Amino acid sequence: MNHMGMSLLGREDETAEFEAFVQGDDRVLLYWGVAGQGKSTLVEHLAARCPKDGYVVDLEYTAGRRNPSSGSADAARELLDELAEVLGGWCGTGTPAYRRAADRADADEQALLTRNITLKATVTARGNSSIVDSPVSLSAGSITEPLANLRALNRSKLVRALCDDLRKADLSGRVLFVDTTERLYYLDEVAYFEASGGARGADEIGHWFANRFVPHLLGGAKGLKLVLAGREEVPIKSGIRCRRRELRNWSSTDSDAYLASRGQEADGFQQAVYRLCKGHPGWTSMLSDTAAILDWGEIDLFELERIARDRPAEGWLPRVFLSRIPEPRRAVVVAAATLRSVVKPSLSDSRET
Repeated sequence: MNHMGMSLLGREDETAEFEAFVQGDDRVLLYWGVAGQGKSTLVEHLAARCPKDGYVVDLEYTAGRRNPSSGSADAARELLDELAEVLGGWCGTGTPAYRRAADRADADEQALLTRNITLKATVTARGNSSIVDSPVSLSAGSITEPLANLRALNRSKLVRALCDDLRKADLSGRVLFVDTTERLYYLDEVAYFEASGGARGADEIGHWFANRFVPHLLGGAKGLKLVLAGREEVPIKSGIRCRRRELRNWSSTDSDAYLASRGQEADGFQQAVYRLCKGHPGWTSMLSDTAAILDWGEIDLFELERIARDRPAEGWLPRVFLSRIPEPRRAVVVAAATLRSVVKPSLSDSRET
């Protein structure tokens, strides 16, 4: 299907900028904005407009992919394995150097784990404790720092190997999209001891991806372009040609057009929704859906507006809006409306959910 003629409501400028980006010399295009601005929708739309292939990496780790937890999974390795498969397919030669490096990295980690188990068993035996009836369990915390440092070393080798595989390939016209870049924290898991300066590569969120991986990848993959979308602007290393655009709320015209497309064409209704949501796409959509489900009219919205007046959205959204939704339907709306902070502690707390 040819999507080149399709437009995205309220994002015509962003779409036009993407088309110029694909044709120009810049290698990276950054989109960022608060939750609910439609970044993921924009990414999916732009991926369909690529002249050749566009592939979307979603760092949210949903749709059946478990969230990596510290000490048990290497999210950066998962990303590298995924990209090796995609990029190897694009260049038509696969990634043999990367596969060899990956096998060596796996052997290194297994050797570290084996040494740790042997040491634990020896210490237990010397303490005159019986281990015959009790299985020896690996305490991940006891090797977290050496494992983090080993992974930091191995990931550098993996990136170099991947770039070696791509060095002779022409990937012009190919675009790699990375969505939900606020989750780049997952890729910095080697910085587990960053508070004490333990693991190599410890730095701010996204440091490894933006300052180590991206420069190597773009330097090795001729013609490849990256589009990054998330809640925060990702700092890109100087010397890489980059475009940046912050996604902002819809204008009243866009908000009205969206509501009209949902069959909500009354002027008073549209005006009340815009005053409540200030053109925020996510909130506008949620309010529109709820009004349709509950058969709200202008009077209901005016009453909601009266209660919510002069309150910030994060104040009235949970306490006023959600309280007016019947209990059986509230859970679904709450799940859709949850706005998570992008600060590091919140990301850490949310990884197990």
